[in-house]
Amino acid sequence: MTTHCVLGSGVALGVYIPALLIEKQLNEKGLQTKMFVIENLFSQHKQDKILENKRAYHNDFRVALMGQKIKGNYFSSFDSSLITHLYNSWKKENQIVFYVFSGFWMHLIEQFKKNHPNLVRKVYCCHMDAITSTSWENLRLNDKHVHNIWAFNANNDEVTHFINIGKLPVLPFDERDERLIIHGGGWGMGTYKQYIPEIEKTSYIMDIITYEKNDIGDFHRKNYYMIDPSWKPWEKDLTGKFIFPPFGKVDSSNLKNQTYNTNNSFQLVYLLIRKSKAIVSKPGGATLFDSLASCTPLIFLEPFGKYEAKNGELWEKLGLGISFKKWRDAGYNQLILKTLHDNLVKLRNNTTDIMDAFQL
Repeated sequence: MTTHCVLGSGVALGVYIPALLIEKQLNEKGLQTKMFVIENLFSQHKQDKILENKRAYHNDFRVALMGQKIKGNYFSSFDSSLITHLYNSWKKENQIVFYVFSGFWMHLIEQFKKNHPNLVRKVYCCHMDAITSTSWENLRLNDKHVHNIWAFNANNDEVTHFINIGKLPVLPFDERDERLIIHGGGWGMGTYKQYIPEIEKTSYIMDIITYEKNDIGDFHRKNYYMIDPSWKPWEKDLTGKFIFPPFGKVDSSNLKNQTYNTNNSFQLVYLLIRKSKAIVSKPGGATLFDSLASCTPLIFLEPFGKYEAKNGELWEKLGLGISFKKWRDAGYNQLILKTLHDNLVKLRNNTTDIMDAFQL
C-alpha cells in the first residue's frame, strides 16, 4: 500500500495551510495520508526561537524584512536523533509519495532516497509562489521522481491550478457584504495596520485579523478576529492530528475570555474571505490561493520579499488584483473590484483543481 506523505512547515502559515488542505483532500479520496511539519525536527530551543522571531516580525515589518535577508544554515537546526526517528518511520512504509510544500525538506528526502531508492515512488514539489521562494533556492529538482507543480508562474504570466477550499461555491460579487478583510498573513506581518485609518474613511466595514490583544482598537465599523496566540502549528491535537488555526471573533464586551474554534476541512478565516468584496493584505502565496478559490480580489500591500512582489505583479497583470495605491488613486472604486472579481471567476472556471495535478 502506498502512503501519501505531505511535508509542510509551521514557520509560515502560507505553507502550512495549503499543505494541510491537500492532506485532508487526499484523505477524503480514501488514500492513506500522513502529514509532517519540519519544525518537529528542531530542538525545543529552536522552536522557541521561531516564536520569538514571530513576535518580533509581527511588531516591526522592517525587522522581518531584515531577517529574510539573513541566510542561515537551516539544517543546523535539525536534531539528528529526530531525523533518525523520522527515517525509521518512513522505512516501515511499502511505498511513499511525497507532497513537498517547503524546499527545506528536499535534502532530507534525497538522503532517504539514496539509502532506500525503492521506497520513494514520486515527489511532488508544490511551489506556493510565482517564482522560486527562499526554501527552494539552490536546489536541483530534475530527478526522474520529482514533479514540479507551479500553481502560479510569473515567468509565463499564468495561473494553472487552484485549491478548492472547502468545496464551497463562489458567491456573486453583488451578494457579498460591503466589507473588506484585512490581515498580515499567518504571522501578521506587513503594513496592513497602517491602512486601517484610511479605510475607515470609506464606506466599508472592516474584518481585521489580529494576532495579539494589543492589536485590537476601537470597534467602530470594525470586527476583530484572532488566531489563538498560544497555538503552535507543529503541535498536534489530542487525536494526533494537525489542525487548522484555532480562530474566533473578538467579543468587545468580553476580551478576557476569547474563544476559538477550528474546522476539520479548511481554515475558518476562509468563511470571511468568500463573503468579502476584497482582501487587503501583502501578496503571499496562500493569499493568492484564497483569492482564486473564492474569487475575491486582492488589494495588495507592500510585499515580504522578491517572491511576494512577483505574486502581486502577476495578480495585477492578469487583472485579479490591484495595489492599494492604485485603488486609492481611483477613489476606492468598487467597480474596479467588481471587474477583478469577474476576471477571477473566468480564470477559476478555466483552471485545474490542484488535486488533478497529482497522478493518483
